[in-house]
This record gives sequence, structure tokens and C-alpha cells, in this order.
Amino acid sequence: MPRLVEALRRDAPGIDLVVRPIIDPAASVASLEHGDVDALIGGHLPASPRIIRSTLFTESFVCIRDAKRAKLKARLTKDDYTRLPHVMFSSAGGDGLPGAIDTMLSRHGRKRRTAITLAHVVAVPFAVAGTDLVATMAERVARRFATAAGVSVVPIPYDVEPFTIDLLHTRRAMANPALRWFIELVNRVCGTL
Repeated sequence: MPRLVEALRRDAPGIDLVVRPIIDPAASVASLEHGDVDALIGGHLPASPRIIRSTLFTESFVCIRDAKRAKLKARLTKDDYTRLPHVMFSSAGGDGLPGAIDTMLSRHGRKRRTAITLAHVVAVPFAVAGTDLVATMAERVARRFATAAGVSVVPIPYDVEPFTIDLLHTRRAMANPALRWFIELVNRVCGTL
């Protein structure tokens, strides 16, 4: 978002942008199909034959922990990872559905304890700082806030598949010059990440 906002302010300062969280991915895709929203950007979004999907970039998961604790022990073991309490980001407010990390842990016969669920991803590093909590986050977000929050980025002690961040829009969006311009701008900005 920071680079997209910068590009919008530079190239089209008269455009107003409203960003909403994707709380229910299926409902968000339906809103896109009905024309209630112009585009969706996110990971793990459902497919639809009426939607055009393009991959903006590939993201990896990393773990964050308090910087002082990370200096004492830089790498987490599998036992550390499941023993320590976790902070989780959920725009849906912790709907109880297993996420990618919980599904992966389940395949290994493991489970984590989610001690805190936050609806804002930016709050996660600040909640971890100064505590025994750990969190699993998208690497770009984790690295952006690590220094300011006082956390360290460490590898997850499991193999976790990378995921894509996709842009979804309708065919009719490409017929609208303003929406086509916006979609092209999003693609250009994400090409620099």
C-alpha cells in the first residue's frame, strides 16, 4: 500500500481510494462480481470463472519474536515454535477456521496456541515486542516493521509453501478506462516490490 499510495498521490492526486479488509473471501469475490468493489488484492482468494486473476508477487512466511529474546536464541526449534504462545493476524477477527500455518502444523501432528488474535496486521509486531510471544507473518510486512517494533525476523522451523498475492478484477473493469489505468498502476507498482 505505501508504494501504491505514493504513485496515486504523484500520478492522480484527485483519485480517492477506499481500502477495506477481506473478511470473508467468498463474499468479497461476490461483491467484485456484482460491481460493489472494483478490485481485490490478497492471498488465498477463491477462484471464479467470472474473475480475471493476475499474480502480483510471491510472498513467504517468516516468524517474528522479541529482538532481545532472539539475540539469546536466534533460531527456533520445532518444539519452541509450538510451545511458545502465538499472535495471529485475522481480518475476520479470528473466525476459528484453520489458516495455512495451522494446516501445515496439523500435517506434522503439531498444534500451536494462539494467545492473541489481532484484526490489524501492523499491530502484530508491536504486540510481540517485549514478550515471549511469536508470530508468523508475510515476510515483507515483518521486515518493514521489525526495527520500529523491536522484533527480529527469524526462520520458521518448518517448510512452509510460499503464497501469491493476486489482483482480481472483472472483464468489465478492463472496458472502463479509469479502472484499467488503476489495474495497470497496481501491476506496475507491484512489479517493483
